[in-house]
Parts: sequence; structure tokens; C-alpha cells
Amino acid sequence: MNLSTLGVGIAAGLGLGSAYGLIAASFNLIVASTGFFIFALESVVSLGGILTYVFAVDWNLPMIPTAILVCICGLAVGALLDFVAHRPFEGRTTNVSLYVLLATVGLSIAIDAGLSLLFGDTPRLVPGYVSASPLVIDGVAVNPSYLVMIGAVITITAVSEIVFRRTDTGRNLRATQLDSEGVSLLGLNVGRITTGVFAVSGGLAALAGFLLTPVTSAAPTTGAALVIPAFAALAIGGFGSFRGAIGGSLAVGLVVGVVPLYLSSSYVNLILLAAIGITLLIRPQGLFGSTSAREL
Repeated sequence: MNLSTLGVGIAAGLGLGSAYGLIAASFNLIVASTGFFIFALESVVSLGGILTYVFAVDWNLPMIPTAILVCICGLAVGALLDFVAHRPFEGRTTNVSLYVLLATVGLSIAIDAGLSLLFGDTPRLVPGYVSASPLVIDGVAVNPSYLVMIGAVITITAVSEIVFRRTDTGRNLRATQLDSEGVSLLGLNVGRITTGVFAVSGGLAALAGFLLTPVTSAAPTTGAALVIPAFAALAIGGFGSFRGAIGGSLAVGLVVGVVPLYLSSSYVNLILLAAIGITLLIRPQGLFGSTSAREL
């Protein structure tokens, strides 16, 4: 194996890592704001890819309007998840997080099955939002879509960090996780804040589906295939940490991109699961996560 092949693997790994970063950001936004892990967001990724096919291929829309429509649909689905998988448990149990997780796992299975029935299991090719011609950087061919995804995840991570740490909105979101009753007493509408967080997370997940589709094709199983890498990125980087998520995502991407060059691709998930287990045993909050919610 020559260095050029390794370079292609690294470039692909960084590109895929940025996609995992987008998905991790959608998970992290809810985790940092509410403490909930919404498993069904993986189905929103698949939905984003399928809607990209419908809008761009079936409706023949340009890519910018397609991206806007996909994100709007993601926002709507994210908000709906709050009403379906979260609100019914509020005030009815002391362990809302567990019930929300279980509910969203069930919803994810149902949504994936519904997408398979409506769309079919055959992956559909979608035209790229940038040129399909690879860019040659220092002798390494790089898919331009990967560069777009890297730029997107860096931008979203930077914006999230600024919002959470330096704005009143971010302080309200962190306060909601720490003491939702106290926030309510201050006159803030916790329900509205939570719904907004769910909506934005859904929009990010759908955007990830849009960005990934030209690389992976549109299929109901797209999001399910990304669950282990995205969860590994969160576990390694740190739940609730946006900077940690991007670091963990790029590390996971490199594993996914480089390992198949030397070993069978079947080892990838095994290595990621081992990395999750070791990280959680040694440092449960992740490499970049905080031991205190107040420091998120």
C-alpha cells in the first residue's frame, strides 16, 4: 500500500468524521440542554436523505431550495418528537430520561420500517451539491463533498459553543437541564425551550442526511448504519461537549477510513465498540467532557 492510498483513506475518514460530527451535534444539543438521548434522530438522518432524493430528483429542485426544505422538515419532525416521545412522560415518572430513550428507540424502529415501506429498501443515487470531480491535494484525490461537510461541522460546532457559553439563550438552556422547575419560576417557558431544542436537533440531523446522501445514497437504513460511529464519537469526545464531539467524530472517522485499508471492514465496529467500552470505563464523561453539568 502506498502513501497515496493511505492519504485517500485519511481524507475519506475526515470527511465521514465530519458527517458523524453533524449527527453527534444533533444528539449533543439535546443532551446538553435536557439530558435526554434521542435515539430516533438517526431516523431523521435517513429521512433527510430520502427527502433530498424526493426534492432534488423527483421534484427536480435546485440543491439550495432542497437543503432548505429538508432542514424545515427536520425542524418539524424534531419538534414532533418532543410531543410524542417526551411530553407524555413529564410529571408521570421520576426517570423521564430512561422512558424517553426507550420511546425513541421504538419510534426509530417504526420510522425506519415506515420509510422502507414507502420508499423501498433499494438505495437511490442523488446528484451532488458540489462538483463530482475530485480535488487533488498534494497527490491525494479528495471528494469535494467531504470538504463541505468538514466546513459545516466546524461552523456548527463554533456557533453551538458561542451560543451555549456566551449568550442568554445558552445560559437558559443550561439552566433548564440543571433545574427546570427553577427556570419555570423565573417566568421562562420550559416547554417551549425544550421543543425548540428538539426542533433544532431534528434540523441538524436532516442536514446531515442531506450532506451525506450524495456520498452514501438515499436509503431508509442510512441513519441506522451511522448510529455506532456517532455514539462512539460522543462517548469518546464527551456527552454534552461540542468541542469533544468534533474531536471524537474525526477520530472515529479516521478509524472508519483507514482500518479497512489494512484489515477487513468487519473489524471497524468491533474497534469502535471496544473504544466506547474502554473510554467509559476509564473516563465516563469522555476525553473532553465535563464531570459537572454546570461546566458544559
